[in-house]
Amino acid sequence: ERESYWNLSVRPGGAVTHHAEGTGTLTVLGALTVGDGSNAGIFNLDTNDPTVDVDGNVTIAASGTLAASLSAAFTVGGNWDNNGIFTHSSGTVTLDAADTDNTIETGSSSFSSLTLAGTDGSGTWTYQTDSGTVAATLNVDTSDILTIASGISLTLSGNSGTTLTLNGTINGPGRLTYQNSATTFPTAGTLASVLITRFDTLNGNMVVPARTDYGAIEVFGGSAFARTVTLGTAGSQTITTSSYRYVIADAASPNH
Repeated sequence: ERESYWNLSVRPGGAVTHHAEGTGTLTVLGALTVGDGSNAGIFNLDTNDPTVDVDGNVTIAASGTLAASLSAAFTVGGNWDNNGIFTHSSGTVTLDAADTDNTIETGSSSFSSLTLAGTDGSGTWTYQTDSGTVAATLNVDTSDILTIASGISLTLSGNSGTTLTLNGTINGPGRLTYQNSATTFPTAGTLASVLITRFDTLNGNMVVPARTDYGAIEVFGGSAFARTVTLGTAGSQTITTSSYRYVIADAASPNH
């Protein structure tokens, strides 16, 4: 049986790759830190696919790389702070904190799939400083809250299947950008009145579904092709916003 760590620091003294063993669960009761801020070291979880459970924060230092597993669970109970490189390997990261002051700083790296599922059903996370991208699926569980800070954007760039499962709340005042032309934006969960929701037609025609809790809506022509945006999925539906509605023709238009 694998031993648990209190705090685990993987800080290669050079351009070295460390591989986690694949048997059992790698449990970190405190914080996981990857990198020393100067050497281009890698902590590879993808080769041997261990289950990883970090109760505290995950920090990727400048020049450090954390490569996640494609298939094994990776849960984090604290903040996510990436100052180096996170390689998502098309896997899922689950943030399961039970408190309300957690932050997500993604740097220049994206998540493939991100699940927010507080262990007591009431976790809160904030995209605070870095705009981010979720390439496959975002899941905000019941009673959990994802906040996007002012001036920050979170882009859901996937274009097949369900890319947003919303049973909790997405809060603003930042921007949520939805680029999935294959699957209509969900009607469950809660959108806070201060949130900006952008429907980006980069990948094709889109539908803005009937909801009564939109804050601001932006319809954004992020493609060189002519696109159609349909309001509602059927007749006699209501789309209610508590702020502005913009139609932005192309990427050169003002970003507001």
